[in-house]
Amino acid sequence: MTNEQIFELADKYGWMDDFNRWNFQGDVALLEFADAIIAAVKGRREWVSLTDTEMCECYNSKSIGYAIEAKLKEKNNG
Repeated sequence: MTNEQIFELADKYGWMDDFNRWNFQGDVALLEFADAIIAAVKGRREWVSLTDTEMCECYNSKSIGYAIEAKLKEKNNG
């Protein structure tokens, strides 16, 4: 990951002050920034949830838990 990519991510969660220090909007923003860096390095994608239609398909299945798990794996693992 390049410095430029890191700075682009940091801009989403905070700002750089006049002394070239990053300031984040609270602890949550700092943790979200750290998670975004980890996700980018590992190549993770943003979580994709089920649509209402997909939830209904799972509900009508005989084994709801397995159906939900299969749908989520399909959507989030490509």
